[in-house]
Amino acid sequence: MTTSARLLLRPGHEVAERFDGTTSLPMGADRSLAVGPGNLAMPSPVNAHDHGYGIRTLDFGAVDDALEVWIPGMRLRPRTDAYLEALVAFARLAQAGVGATMHCHNSLNINRLGDEAAAVIRAAGNVGIRLGLSCPLLDFDPWAYGGGPEKLKPLLSEDDWQALSPSIPAYAPIAEQIAAVEAVAAANSNPTVDVQYGPIGPQWCSNAMLEAIAEASAVNNRRIHMHLLESPRQRQWLDRRFPQGISWRRKARPSPSVSTAPGLTTIRTFGGRCGSYISCMADANWRAGSPRIKFSMLPFISARR
Repeated sequence: MTTSARLLLRPGHEVAERFDGTTSLPMGADRSLAVGPGNLAMPSPVNAHDHGYGIRTLDFGAVDDALEVWIPGMRLRPRTDAYLEALVAFARLAQAGVGATMHCHNSLNINRLGDEAAAVIRAAGNVGIRLGLSCPLLDFDPWAYGGGPEKLKPLLSEDDWQALSPSIPAYAPIAEQIAAVEAVAAANSNPTVDVQYGPIGPQWCSNAMLEAIAEASAVNNRRIHMHLLESPRQRQWLDRRFPQGISWRRKARPSPSVSTAPGLTTIRTFGGRCGSYISCMADANWRAGSPRIKFSMLPFISARR
């Protein structure tokens, strides 16, 4: 090993250091790797926000558009086996060199969450990547910001309303949803998997839900990963609902760190007394139909606020 090689142990936090054959590599590092002149040794990248889609959205006709138009297209998604879907998605990440991922699981059926989460954990173990598993939580405002289905009713014909109203979701009680996440965590025996609370987003969670998650996070020492500010319309809505910034944690006890994604528009206030992380995905602006890029960071880089 030559002195022209560099070792970067904490990307984004420390500069790379020159090292030679007498320098000890960190615990668990593959010492069989040949590091030559000009090489950089560093930890594998982390995908800080992903949904584990083995079938990509374009494959079933959900074309890129503004977020609010794109989301209904997800109903075209075919039902798949949770294990196989996650296996394909995680294998793609591993093939690209990614060693860990923050997986936002999209099951909105609480009765299937336990089985699907177990399948996802098994897939991550078989592929060999570390996993943050964000379990979905929501109870508020489907279909429209700040009003839910009733806000859309005046805009629909009677026939359209009769056709759509049976699909209005009935959410499980808040305590039952949080208990389901704890059941997933209790059943997990993989030390490379971290089960987290996954509120879908502030626009789809009531104040009671957000406060209950913050309290449970403090009590159970469990992290939170949440979608936040995915479109300019969400930015406008958030300013109306939380004019002083998101304050749902201020009444709760301090808890582990919170991470959010994708951070497409500037976050004014977040986190109250606790530190938070923003998983910035600058390229998602274009796919979400937003012309404004407020962050210059590369996708999948977690930045401490």
